[in-house]
Amino acid sequence: MPGTSPRKIHLIVPCTARKRSVFGQTVELSDIEGRNYIDLAKKWFDALEQSDALSVSAKDLYAGEAWSLALELSNEFDFQWVVSAGYGFICADHHIKPYDATFSSGNKNSIPIFNKNTVRGRNKAWWDALHHVRKEVSGQINNIEELFLKYPRDQFLILGSKTYFELIKDDIERCLKEGVIASEQVVIIASSQVGSCIDFQTVLFSGHLRKFFGGTMAALNYRVVKWLISKDLNFCVKDYREMISSIRILEDEEKKIKKPKMDGKEIEKEIEKILAIHGSEASSYTKALSLFRKKYGLSCEQKKFSELYKKIRSRQDNRM
Repeated sequence: MPGTSPRKIHLIVPCTARKRSVFGQTVELSDIEGRNYIDLAKKWFDALEQSDALSVSAKDLYAGEAWSLALELSNEFDFQWVVSAGYGFICADHHIKPYDATFSSGNKNSIPIFNKNTVRGRNKAWWDALHHVRKEVSGQINNIEELFLKYPRDQFLILGSKTYFELIKDDIERCLKEGVIASEQVVIIASSQVGSCIDFQTVLFSGHLRKFFGGTMAALNYRVVKWLISKDLNFCVKDYREMISSIRILEDEEKKIKKPKMDGKEIEKEIEKILAIHGSEASSYTKALSLFRKKYGLSCEQKKFSELYKKIRSRQDNRM
């Protein structure tokens, strides 16, 4: 429409357990005591405020493979937001201090139980407490509902695990039902359904896609999104789902083509060819095996490949 600005796209991602250690001592949730979640959250933010550690942007604090991919993706979006176990819902440019608090169970810095007898109840109570306390002091966007209200025309792509979606799904559902945003403005990328009306907004992928994308399971959703964006598709659940389905079709077709089993001599010849062509790209057996499988479409048991690779490298070293 004339006179209207183009829609901006927001990327919403979870925080990461790994953080850069160069900014000072980490504030740990297990060191803080509180009577309830609100009291604990107040004391938690006080401890963070009083910490001598450097205050840096969330972009600079978080680390790891998944976060590196999140930063790469952020270049394709207008805004990036983080669902953080230590700070709540924050902009990726928001300055924070090193912390250790997690929604995962079994960690010394897991959210305490208090009167909640389920992990979901515990995590949601802590999430609400973070929002309540930050709202009193920050004057910034503190949850996804406030984000939708501020940018009602924009589009929102959300990544995360079921644990994180359980924290924000009520806000998303409410905003959809009340017409704050329309369904076509929200796309969720996840490996499992949350079990609510936002499942209609969800593009599901499964762990088997690691064969196609590589990398760790923790970073798979980022690789999926990066690939989808490269296809220059419409911002649309239907288009994204169809593109993901096309991977399954390709895999099914590959399975129909039976590859002849290679003997040891044939595998050795392929390894020698890979070493000659790719040089440093095949400097370890794992790198060479990756090329063997992905670039040349060949298969070999890892243990057998390792033995043959080392045999050839030893033979080549003896010739020198």
